[in-house]
Amino acid sequence: MKTFELEYLLEPIAEQFGFYTKRMFGGLAVYLDDKMVLVLMEDKQTKEYRGVTYPYAIWNGLMVPTERSEHQSLMADYSSLIPHVVLGKWLFLSLEDNEFEDQSERIVDAIKARDPRFGIQVEDRRKSKKKKTARFIQSLRNLGPKTEEDLISVGYETVQQLLDAGWEEAYCRLVLAYPQRNNLNMLKALMGACLDIDWRHLDARDEAEAHKWVMYFRGSKI
Repeated sequence: MKTFELEYLLEPIAEQFGFYTKRMFGGLAVYLDDKMVLVLMEDKQTKEYRGVTYPYAIWNGLMVPTERSEHQSLMADYSSLIPHVVLGKWLFLSLEDNEFEDQSERIVDAIKARDPRFGIQVEDRRKSKKKKTARFIQSLRNLGPKTEEDLISVGYETVQQLLDAGWEEAYCRLVLAYPQRNNLNMLKALMGACLDIDWRHLDARDEAEAHKWVMYFRGSKI
């Protein structure tokens, strides 16, 4: 079983009540108090996304799950944090950043102190009362009532929320809550819904992107 070089960072919180880890997406997700607070990623090769090549490996470092409303505050306190190029709602600390050691240790210390800015809830919320929506998610192309139910449970209660987030973020949240949803048909359906395209008519570039995501989330390299 793969080990992660960055696991040493978790020592300050490893003995905390409510701490556990789970392997997913080729990385190691870190939980504390029923919140996912970090994801350790160690893919040192992938620098390209949607035709853009970045000067650093985009999946090599710390993924910091948080809400967009916390970005400004966190980036002010941790200057090397940036919005992730794929999952824009989450922040990212690149292992290649010169301040990685200092800032990663400070982030873990803040998580240990239960800084509320870090982490997202990922538990199944389908039993909670659903709010009325201005437009049902299942009215989008390719999506049915079961997918609507699951998307609502992970925080997308309206069509506009889903479209504002984009398929990348929505798929990540969906698979975090329901790992069995990680399959090519589901991803193509969600991509098509957000792009207003029948999933059978996605272009070759989007088809290839969908395949990359599914394989990556299964733990394979892109």
